[in-house]
Amino acid sequence: MVFEAAHAVKEVGAGISLAPNGMRVLDSLGLAQKVAADVGEPIHTMHASRPDERTIVEFPTMAMERFGLPMIGVRRFRLLNVLLEAMQAADIPLQLGKRLHEIHQPPGSSSSDNSSTGPATLVFEDGSSSEADLVVGCDGLRSRTRAIVKGGAEPPPKYTGEEIVFAVTMDRNHDLVPPNTCRMVYGPGHKHFGTYGLGSDCSWFTSTARSSSSDSWGPVADAAAIEAVKSELADKFKGWGLVQRMLEREVAVMIRVGVFDRDPTPTWSSGVITLLGDAASPIPPNLGQGGNKALEDAGVLAACLARHQSNIHAALKQYESLRSKRAAALLRHSRSASSVANLQNPLAAAARDVLLRGIVATKGTIPSDWMWQYDCETAVAQG
Repeated sequence: MVFEAAHAVKEVGAGISLAPNGMRVLDSLGLAQKVAADVGEPIHTMHASRPDERTIVEFPTMAMERFGLPMIGVRRFRLLNVLLEAMQAADIPLQLGKRLHEIHQPPGSSSSDNSSTGPATLVFEDGSSSEADLVVGCDGLRSRTRAIVKGGAEPPPKYTGEEIVFAVTMDRNHDLVPPNTCRMVYGPGHKHFGTYGLGSDCSWFTSTARSSSSDSWGPVADAAAIEAVKSELADKFKGWGLVQRMLEREVAVMIRVGVFDRDPTPTWSSGVITLLGDAASPIPPNLGQGGNKALEDAGVLAACLARHQSNIHAALKQYESLRSKRAAALLRHSRSASSVANLQNPLAAAARDVLLRGIVATKGTIPSDWMWQYDCETAVAQG
């Protein structure tokens, strides 16, 4: 059973890049081919340039060659539809309009040893309730499930000082974004830009420094508000040729959001309740691994449950151990990637560009094996 707070399934979100580690989880469900061939666009080439459009480096992702699965750009709602179709085929019920209020576990449940003597009872804001032998909270950055697991005794997520505007264009814009290519623009200063194809349209995003921002995910309200954001970005990215031309193109959706994260925690579970995705460990988007990490979480949790069969507590113990370490590594590298992408000093930015060219000249690509080769079933078997 899946409980969703929203009252309807809508065309929400912008684009997402699925790396081989995330695609491997979809492949285990028999969905990778559909995502790659029917609803997304493979990304075979990465192209990085300066604001004046001089190339820093261009290289192949080599995802298929090295890991047997492609890197894919896809609209989030199209990926969601694929998952919903798979749920329906497996007769997994979905209940909408179910915002979590509280979870009650039997007396004797302990967050210290994850013991519980029976099922948990979920209570929703509409007054309804449901029992579950296992509760998996994947309710986002400000997770109600996490507050229950942690007992409400932790600070809120931390703002990173970075704000991102995501958009999806009405058209594919092949003249700006060649097929199967992700274009990134880096310059000195705390800002950068990226764009890639999604099949029938394309995604772009800007990253800028901002002293304070909201973490409220949602579209920019209307056409006038979208034009106001475009005007603001045109001023911030003055002289960035690709950005200026992309801002002239009509968009279907725009989302403005502050980037927040949390320091790593080893505790993801309490009794029969556990966390997944941003609820467990939000990862800033600097490596494009947030959604892929959530897929990994799901794959590892499923493998742990299969390995330990009816012993939910043993399964959650292994899941928590494996995933908290992996999430901490992804968070550490994502924070480092943000620092490298947003260098203030022009000399440091120039040195970064030289280093990138040297790595590609030596390796043929940017090494990402530690991220992309991750296999959930292997991790569980070896863990």
